[in-house]
Amino acid sequence: MSLPIRRLTPAGQFALFDADGGSAVLLTDSCGSFFLDGAAEPRDVFAAIEGELAAGHWVALAADYGLGARFEPAVPQPACGRSLLRAWVFAAGRRLDAPAVDSFLAEQLAALPEYQRSAGIADLSPGVDAARYAAQVRRIRRWISDGDCYQINLTFPLTFEVFGHPFALYARLRERQPVRYGGFLCTAVETLLSFSPELFFERLGERVLTRPMKGTAPRGRTPPEDQANRSALLASAKERAENVMIVDLLRNDLGRLAQPGKVRVEALCEAEAYPTLWQMVST
Repeated sequence: MSLPIRRLTPAGQFALFDADGGSAVLLTDSCGSFFLDGAAEPRDVFAAIEGELAAGHWVALAADYGLGARFEPAVPQPACGRSLLRAWVFAAGRRLDAPAVDSFLAEQLAALPEYQRSAGIADLSPGVDAARYAAQVRRIRRWISDGDCYQINLTFPLTFEVFGHPFALYARLRERQPVRYGGFLCTAVETLLSFSPELFFERLGERVLTRPMKGTAPRGRTPPEDQANRSALLASAKERAENVMIVDLLRNDLGRLAQPGKVRVEALCEAEAYPTLWQMVST
């Protein structure tokens, strides 16, 4: 029987994961990677990852949205052009405070050719046209009316052209919209940029924490307008209903793992401020 994972020889990899207050964790000295392919079992990849962690290594993990279907046999397996689970192993990791992060960013940018230091995106294009999107909405409304479902997450991809170096793009976006869960991962075959304010889940010993964000309002141009937008967000029945629905979904998911009575909602539908947005957050 062949192994369900493959180990690759890396080249020039590093990862930077943003943390609180402008600090970050920098992973260097790459020493391997694992990919979940074909009919392989995710638990075999996770077992390999646990072995690396036990050896004192650090691991950066990228899980495709379609990975969930591997844990729920009733869910159809989506087509995907890449491995559903990718893990990169690093021998060294250190926390950088905000000034050290700024120095690291400046050093990396200075090492780039001048023409790659100016970065951005262009030619943004939606993956579905307006007519098809409207038809999808009508179909979903019928399903909800018929009782076939209570919520569907209707999304579509956006494609665009990138100019400049990916790290320069990361640095630019990080400066304009700092978030708690941003990151940059440079590997031998791909580069990943992450900019998310939302915690999916975090494990602290035997405790698992999740902080779903559902409900958004723009920041105001003046302090009174800003507070009015915040108040309108908190008073919105629609935004609150969406947030509470996801809270119930996650309570159900955590209830499959936790002991009875151990799942608690510590904060419900609070407004959290970001540079350009108010977000409704529960914990």
